[in-house]
Amino acid sequence: MKAWPKDYGDDVYTHTVHYCYQNKEAEEKLQTVVDAGIKLWETKIGEAGKTNGHALKIVKNKDKQRSPYCFEDDGGWNDLHPEGSLMIHLYYGTFWSTMGYTPDPDGKLDIDRHQMALDPDLIHKQPSAEGVVAHELGKSSYATLETTD
Repeated sequence: MKAWPKDYGDDVYTHTVHYCYQNKEAEEKLQTVVDAGIKLWETKIGEAGKTNGHALKIVKNKDKQRSPYCFEDDGGWNDLHPEGSLMIHLYYGTFWSTMGYTPDPDGKLDIDRHQMALDPDLIHKQPSAEGVVAHELGKSSYATLETTD
């Protein structure tokens, strides 16, 4: 398990966690609570950079001309999302996420190897639904919060 890859560019101090929803149903059932969970992180730790002492940046890629989901209608990965993006999907009965970033130098791992699974019914029964998402997001972004260089 490693930190998410460092972004490239002059004077860049961020490690971006790109995320997408597996499909339309997942987005419709989870977007509100996922947005609230991300907002908790942003409010608590501020913007990534040396000033705030962390490198975590969370991004949902958008392109009005393309499907926003992780997978295209034909089942292939949507290349709008970088390889290794965090896929958010429905999973009934519990919540879980993969920890940290798993590199794939040989191209042999699943393109959707980073996942956050949320039960849309169960999550809204929690005292803090957005807190559950923030917790799972913290596991997914583990090791990225440690450094700004």
